[in-house]
Amino acid sequence: MAVSGSFDFSLNRNEIITQALRTMGILGDADSASASQISDGSIRLNSMIKAWRNKGISLPLYQELAVFLTEGAASYSIGASGDKATALDDFVKTELSTAGVASNGTIEVDSIAGISASDAIGIELDDGTIQWTTSDGDPSGTTITLSDALTGPAAIDNHIYTYTSIAQRPLTVKGARIRDRANNETPVRVVTREEYFAYVNKTSTGRIVAVYYDPQLTNGKVYTWPSSGSVGDVLLLTAQRQVADFDGSSDDPDFPVEWLDALSTGLASRSLTKYGIDAETAQQIRIDAADFLMDAEDFDTEDGIFFTPASDDYE
Repeated sequence: MAVSGSFDFSLNRNEIITQALRTMGILGDADSASASQISDGSIRLNSMIKAWRNKGISLPLYQELAVFLTEGAASYSIGASGDKATALDDFVKTELSTAGVASNGTIEVDSIAGISASDAIGIELDDGTIQWTTSDGDPSGTTITLSDALTGPAAIDNHIYTYTSIAQRPLTVKGARIRDRANNETPVRVVTREEYFAYVNKTSTGRIVAVYYDPQLTNGKVYTWPSSGSVGDVLLLTAQRQVADFDGSSDDPDFPVEWLDALSTGLASRSLTKYGIDAETAQQIRIDAADFLMDAEDFDTEDGIFFTPASDDYE
């Protein structure tokens, strides 16, 4: 017996909504959802995945972030309108191959791999600051044309940091480390708000040893201790990212495929009152929704080794 060899099964937004309506008996197998049913289902579906956070549901949607440091700064905003930060896999670092001079409109670098038009470009200047601008067109050879001319000199081997997209606001920060000029990484403690604000002399500078993350609303805020003493360091964060919204009809869920039953049946459970489903059917849907959600959560639990102290019964 042959197997398909395919592993891409999923349901998009409208298919999840349709499945929920069929679960409630509102639609038959051959029926399609109306525009108003799709609109209402989309609102309820997005509200549900946001509300799941209140239930303590924590999808393992982690990403590595790179936060570019400013000498003497004790905090950084991370989000769509925040400071310079990006996903680690979007971060490109290279070095100047030729010294830059103030007013230069181009720079020569060791490599242009991964750098495109309109990318953010950070140039380490000799005064210990980073000048941020963008790439004016695609690089050519080893030359990057800058949208803004250099504001100061930059020596050979000074770092160049580039990225395409700014990081979105993380929900939580699970781990942190500092990457130095030689690409060596040193662990950094993630501390509580109480621990951070107990630190003295927050204006002191040096190698960062602790961070505290406040998610806030628009941009999250990372507090560091002490303040960074070098723009040659990059703060790396292991962050739990937000779940993407269902905006378009064909949007796939930002969930593992094992969550499909939890999504469609959970949506059905949240729509029972609107459609006046009879009590017996409604109760079964609620039970199924709870079971599917529990199964999905159990599937996404991280594997690990747990040690239990020996019981006196075995002595």
